[in-house]
Amino acid sequence: MKYIIILSSFLCLLSSCEEEEDSKMKPLFLKFEIENVSGTSVDVQLFKTNNQLFRLFNLKNSESIIADSGLVDAFSQTYMLTTTKLDSAILTFSNGKKLTQTYTNKGFNDTINNILVGDYYMLKSAVGNNRHMIFTISKEDSLRAK
Repeated sequence: MKYIIILSSFLCLLSSCEEEEDSKMKPLFLKFEIENVSGTSVDVQLFKTNNQLFRLFNLKNSESIIADSGLVDAFSQTYMLTTTKLDSAILTFSNGKKLTQTYTNKGFNDTINNILVGDYYMLKSAVGNNRHMIFTISKEDSLRAK
């Protein structure tokens, strides 16, 4: 009886490990939300390579929008470039000042709260292989715009 219990426990443990490994190998579905808490409205323009406009939207203070979503495999980097190949963004605040962020083969021109970089997105929720990431446009962003 003792051996049956040990064998059963081992088989349960083994099957739970296989499920974890399977979920690690499945592609992730990422959803990217942008929220504005800058204290003012902001126009957000997101561009693909060759200056092709991908999205243009206006966010009033305290509003948010789902800007992009898509599947990535477990080995991809998790930023917006993964799903749409974005290379630049222009944030225009209601006072007319702009914050321009770009990505080239040389790197990012703005390393402070860059909308194109996954490190600046916070995990809002995670269910199975679904991830909901959120980027926040802050008061500090509006103050450093030129």
